[in-house]
Amino acid sequence: MTFLFPGAAALLALAIPIIGFYLIRTRLERRTVSTLLFWDPLAVSAYQTALWRRLRRWLSLLLQLLLLALLVLALSQPLPPWQTPEPASTVFVLDGSASMLAREGKGKPSRWESGRELVRSRIAQLRPFDRMAILESGNPPRILSGWTSSRRTLDEALKTAVATGDGSGIASAVDLARQIASTQKGTRIEIVSDRVWPDAFKAGNEVSVTTVGRPAPNVGITAFSGRRSPAQPGEIALSGEVASTGAATSPLSVELHRDGRLIDVQSVVFEAGKPWRHEWTVRSDDAAKFELRLTELFDDALDVDNAAALEIGPLTTIPVLLVSDPEPFLEAALESLPRVAWRRVGASEVPADPEPGSLTIFRKTAAPDAYAAAPILLLNPSDPGFWGTPLGAVDRPLVSEFDKNSPLLRHTAMASIRLDSATKWKPAAGATVSAESFGDPLFFGRWEAGSDPRRWLLLAFDLDSSDLVLRTTFPILLGNVVDSLRPSVSPAVNRAPGVVETLLVAASADATDAAAQPAAAAPVWAFLPLWWWAVMVAAALFAVEWSLFNRRITE
Repeated sequence: MTFLFPGAAALLALAIPIIGFYLIRTRLERRTVSTLLFWDPLAVSAYQTALWRRLRRWLSLLLQLLLLALLVLALSQPLPPWQTPEPASTVFVLDGSASMLAREGKGKPSRWESGRELVRSRIAQLRPFDRMAILESGNPPRILSGWTSSRRTLDEALKTAVATGDGSGIASAVDLARQIASTQKGTRIEIVSDRVWPDAFKAGNEVSVTTVGRPAPNVGITAFSGRRSPAQPGEIALSGEVASTGAATSPLSVELHRDGRLIDVQSVVFEAGKPWRHEWTVRSDDAAKFELRLTELFDDALDVDNAAALEIGPLTTIPVLLVSDPEPFLEAALESLPRVAWRRVGASEVPADPEPGSLTIFRKTAAPDAYAAAPILLLNPSDPGFWGTPLGAVDRPLVSEFDKNSPLLRHTAMASIRLDSATKWKPAAGATVSAESFGDPLFFGRWEAGSDPRRWLLLAFDLDSSDLVLRTTFPILLGNVVDSLRPSVSPAVNRAPGVVETLLVAASADATDAAAQPAAAAPVWAFLPLWWWAVMVAAALFAVEWSLFNRRITE
């Protein structure tokens, strides 16, 4: 046993005066009385109990000496063998992943609550010269409390801890804990977690892991994502995934809600060792909020993965400027396109500069040089320009070949178009021919976004000399051109807990991790220092001695 203040043992010298007082004999005083008739019986009784009186005095002395020893022991601050007199510095990392919100049975606290109680009990064990820091493994990790010896400060900091549900921050939190630990000599790092984290994470030899929770059955949504179709921006493709530990045998349903309204219900049937997956296709030009819900769940440990939601933004409105004489078929085609704001101007009314993000259609008119860096569609221009040079006319051309893989010609039937005449062109260098008539380009341009900001397309025949405007191919072609200008939107992905958290499978112990230890469930009084117990025993002993003295058992 180690003593923090061994010099307090010098106070044991107080036992000398205590023993001296007990060795002093009290002499009987002599008094003159009128008769000894009443005193003789008392004298005989006093001499018969002299031994018992001595034993009573020695019992009182023993109790007083024991009381002194306990008080001196308390002042010397004894430490048990498993504690060192050196100040202890500990960095606690609270795992705030989604799996920590799992319950340990009906009516029982979650793993997160058990972990916080564990840290709270360690705060209660803190000695005056020990120091502690607390981190929360969010993404990014958060420092709840820096180095301090104040139990009150640590308790208040612990109350602000919140499980973020993001398990990807555990590695960053450990790295931050290592940085904090480097400022104190002999610091240890302790992770309070259920060890449900990716196998790629390695705690390290200098990090200990205190485990809370046990494996539990669970079913949950592990992925929910959606995005607009690049080919048909009005269509939204949704994908969902549900995983299970294999313990759920009761019927299970997945509900898909759009803006709070139920639009689909699917029954879930799990194959052995495989998650359940399903895809939906929904059409919407406006913004929409989708939610996936699990219903008819039984014995489910984790609630946070029973629902997932995401939002899809609206289609971007593309401004279109039509430079042409009145053309009903062309205007009707533009009117039919969703999220297109178009207007028509004459050739003399063309703005000096194009509107950013807009498409300009020139019908039988050459584009000004200012529009060379803007997206334009040329419908049978008669003048040469940066798009190429006209070489003459082609009588009754046929669409012999067209690029079926081109996004601009997707879902178009170009081969069936009837043409009365067309213009023969020599396309500019770098232009791509998408449709031709036996070597004569009919639809060509430079439309791929790259280092060259110029994006242009040219249709080598007039709408009046073909039946293109009478076919569905024409609005589809215009729609493909307009949709290609819409900004690419990244898929909307819900931050679902993931497969690891949903299955609630703890990471296997490895050589680089310190041995996992179960969460301590001992009450706070089990961690009270030895000096506190010495004071309590001394107080109890003092009460016993005082009671015995009042009853004349000791004196």
